[in-house]
Amino acid sequence: MLLDWAPDNDVDAEALAQDCGAMLARWRDVPMRQVDLAGLLGDLAALLRDHDLVLPPDVAMLLKVLLTLDSLGRALDPDFVTAAFVEPFAKRALRARWS
Repeated sequence: MLLDWAPDNDVDAEALAQDCGAMLARWRDVPMRQVDLAGLLGDLAALLRDHDLVLPPDVAMLLKVLLTLDSLGRALDPDFVTAAFVEPFAKRALRARWS
């Protein structure tokens, strides 16, 4: 399971989808050299917190790996737009999860 939520709370899928879209829109066309990964992960943490979602430990570890790889990506191709590459995968994952 990619995300889980507190059992006492109902997830508003429409609000979550809107917030995810807004977050993706903020980061979509930003070249890697301009991405503030701490800001991006801060936005993600706020989104998760606002919707009472929690990441499983393996996904949290994946985020740590992404932070580690961030410096490598910047060294190899600072103009690579990560969000544009990831967006189709994220949309499919969200549709599969919430449909």
